[in-house]
Amino acid sequence: MNNYEYKVVNMGNMIVLDKKSNITAGEHFQDVINREASLGWKFHSVETITQANKAGCLGNIDDKSRVTYYMIVFERERQS
Repeated sequence: MNNYEYKVVNMGNMIVLDKKSNITAGEHFQDVINREASLGWKFHSVETITQANKAGCLGNIDDKSRVTYYMIVFERERQS
């Protein structure tokens, strides 16, 4: 039996940062990782998932738009 459980945090497909802020995209990811670590989650990996969407009713059925999302994966041991 798997002794771990996993949590995925969707970081979206684009990080929009306030120009007045000095935070970088890396620091934004770091903040999420540190927040989850404080809740007992251990960083596992960053993954990408690409989703293809069919066009709307006026679009060609073969037309697809693709969006790639960034996911941060965490793990921790299951509580008994």
